[in-house]
Amino acid sequence: MNEQALRDKLELHKLWLEGSVLGKRAIFSGNELCYTTIAYAALNKACFSCADIRGAALTYCDLSEASFTGADCRGVNFRYSNLTGADFREACISLANFDHTIRGAVCRMDFGGWSICIHEDITTIGCQLFNSTELLEFTPDSPEIRNAHCHAQSWWVSYGPAVKAAIRCVQRQYLADNVQAPEASSPKTDA
Repeated sequence: MNEQALRDKLELHKLWLEGSVLGKRAIFSGNELCYTTIAYAALNKACFSCADIRGAALTYCDLSEASFTGADCRGVNFRYSNLTGADFREACISLANFDHTIRGAVCRMDFGGWSICIHEDITTIGCQLFNSTELLEFTPDSPEIRNAHCHAQSWWVSYGPAVKAAIRCVQRQYLADNVQAPEASSPKTDA
């Protein structure tokens, strides 16, 4: 996608967000954003589903409620973007940079040839997406592990305990960041 076409698409999306009949929701497909840089853009509710956006830089963007379902997000730089409510189901997010995003606690690590990205609610291992809480209950014999890859069982024996520990840590941090302590009630006095 050339620079002018991208600017036009971003402007139409902005109008769509404002409720203008002249606007149009930004829908990205194919590899039109591979290795593209977009900064400070309002792309909330944009659709990146099944798009190939490898190596793109989407920094300082509002990507809240955007759909990345099934997208190839390998190596995408989301640094400082708002990803609240963004949908990454079945997306490949290997080597993606989520530093300083508004999304909640996150942990990234690489073990045995697979990248792991842990959020409070979802965890990706390679290109497989799992519910983080459910993953805590998995064993090497769990069907989800057995069916993920031919080497997944032996991988889970070696690295599963570390992944589970990281999930618990991320979930604790998320709760600490998002659960407010009840305000202490102060005694009322009549003056």
